[in-house]
Amino acid sequence: LLNAAQSPSKVRAILRGMRDHGLQPDERSYTAAIGSLAKHRLLPEALSLYEDMQQRGVQPTRFTFAALINACAEGGDGDGALAWLGQMRDAGYSPDTSTFNL
Repeated sequence: LLNAAQSPSKVRAILRGMRDHGLQPDERSYTAAIGSLAKHRLLPEALSLYEDMQQRGVQPTRFTFAALINACAEGGDGDGALAWLGQMRDAGYSPDTSTFNL
């Protein structure tokens, strides 16, 4: 569902629905949501969702960082993509070919 969501309101509604049913969105849920927003070039919304993820104590993985790098690239923010690449490395993750091929 999160991969198919095409608007920030639908993404947030799905995540809220998960919580309403006693399911806490995990890293995979947030990463899928960020990736969905990235596909639609909704960079501010993708970054906002990452902030929500952090506030809820959900830790990112290399896949989350790859989705954020892609969100910046899709949104035309090359500097942002490089910044997320640096944060990915700072978090202890090494980029691989999939990081650059999203």
